[in-house]
Amino acid sequence: VLGNCFSLNNEAEEAIKFFKRAIQLDPNLVYAYSLIGHELVSMEKYEKAIEMFQAAIDLDPRQYNAWWGLGDVFQRQEDFAQAKYNFLRALDINPSNQVLKISLGTVLQEMGQANEALQLLSSAGGASVSSSRALAFLQKGRLLCLEARHSEAVEELRRACYLAPKEPGIHFHLGCACRSLGDSVAALKHFTFALDLANDRHLTDATRKELRELRGQSA
Repeated sequence: VLGNCFSLNNEAEEAIKFFKRAIQLDPNLVYAYSLIGHELVSMEKYEKAIEMFQAAIDLDPRQYNAWWGLGDVFQRQEDFAQAKYNFLRALDINPSNQVLKISLGTVLQEMGQANEALQLLSSAGGASVSSSRALAFLQKGRLLCLEARHSEAVEELRRACYLAPKEPGIHFHLGCACRSLGDSVAALKHFTFALDLANDRHLTDATRKELRELRGQSA
């Protein structure tokens, strides 16, 4: 419990200490290994995270959270083939988990398997949890943009925006899609929202770049 509290407060090192104490008390506490792995990922200590996820799987091969964790690490390292393998293993165990579908869909997108990715993301868009649905619509919208299907992208991204109106990434991609369709007014609106809501430097810089180019076109 204490470990989870520290995790929620973004105190990864303290969380890890308490999860390790839990393992000392019960070496077969599988979920604790996965939790340590996720904390290590947040610290970008990927090799150590892999060790923890693998330890969880060695204890319980049906620990889908650990398979997902391995996939997440490999995706961050851009080893998409390994990421796909591990996400598929997680989905075999928990086929109704929408987050797993979205993760696999994102990897398939990176591997150039657009049709398969769209099918998975469409399936995840029917999730009962609004946050999962919003993420599915966002990823599907991004993929449709990459496929130059901008009108369809706008529809998906608007669905995402309805569910998560304060998510800056959604507004950014909506701005990009609207700009591609020549709708400068809507693009300006969404880029402005993205800039107001953004708390990430990379997103802020990307949004400012888009705004400069948009205003340059209008000048």
